[in-house]
Amino acid sequence: MDLKSLLIWFLRIPYCRGFGIHSPTDYGFVRYVINEHYPYYAYMDLLKEYPLVSHRKRKLSKLYFRIANWKQPERALLLSSDCEMYKSYVKRGCNKSIADNIPLESNYDFIIIGNDNHQISFEGIVQLLKAESVMVIEAIHAENKCLWKRLLKWEKATICYDLYYAGIVLLDDKREKRQYKICF
Repeated sequence: MDLKSLLIWFLRIPYCRGFGIHSPTDYGFVRYVINEHYPYYAYMDLLKEYPLVSHRKRKLSKLYFRIANWKQPERALLLSSDCEMYKSYVKRGCNKSIADNIPLESNYDFIIIGNDNHQISFEGIVQLLKAESVMVIEAIHAENKCLWKRLLKWEKATICYDLYYAGIVLLDDKREKRQYKICF
């Protein structure tokens, strides 16, 4: 571990493993979906299928697998240049899920917006969501910073997780608005 990584790790210690989260639902999501470190049944097969992937992309792909496994979405929308790899991870997490890489209709349960998708607008994304959808946005402090800031202010974005590399937005109109910073 180099000096920069060590410094970042020390700065993120207060945000590890769900410390400071008082909601049992939100804490469970952080512990057993976001920061789950145990190997799942499909990880080895997916590693063989996509062997030449960077550490960050592999980590995010596993996160998408776990979210799909937790959410069990009927329809997923993958707006990224890595959509084929992400589609494999999402489909292994939920076999019944239909994954698109072009918005064919509205009412998506799970949407992934990659760091290379600059043509998507806030209004375009909002039209595609269901009432209880999950959305993941990559590069929230770089390429997708404006979109992330608009989503944080949006009244329907109930639970927001800032993972430094990506952001997760959960829509649930029965919950009060919360924002968390999580070391991922």
